[in-house]
Amino acid sequence: MLKSLVDLLFPKGCCGCNEILQEGEDVVCIACRHDMPFTRHHLNPDNETYRKFHARLPLQHASSLLYFQKEGMVQQLIHNLKYRGQKDVGQLMGEWYSFDLKTVDELKDVDFVIPVPLHKRKLRERGYNQVAGFGKAIAEGLGRNYSEDIKRSG
Repeated sequence: MLKSLVDLLFPKGCCGCNEILQEGEDVVCIACRHDMPFTRHHLNPDNETYRKFHARLPLQHASSLLYFQKEGMVQQLIHNLKYRGQKDVGQLMGEWYSFDLKTVDELKDVDFVIPVPLHKRKLRERGYNQVAGFGKAIAEGLGRNYSEDIKRSG
């Protein structure tokens, strides 16, 4: 009953469009979920993300979940995650992406999921690494370990 009263007085808004979430919706409304600009990169090993990074880094696989457009829904989601402390955005996107990544053969032998390290100054400002929830959700969805302690060598 208390949750219903809180929801009535302080309704949650969609992190994509700011519309009030309806019953059964969480973090992102159904309309935004439907309009989400998914890349589907996981289906094509020679995708845009892979081509951007393969000459700079030794890669077995690279892909992106969403296309970014300035002033678009994805920017709004990232802004809510990074600057408004809405960690559930990262969790939700990680859940979505782990579902796709399960189908990528190059990732079958992955032992750990690690987040991109956040600069110490940014970590102090925000109080958390905004990709940690994303990484944890991917690790959980893939049935893999998650660690923030593994550092890149070299």
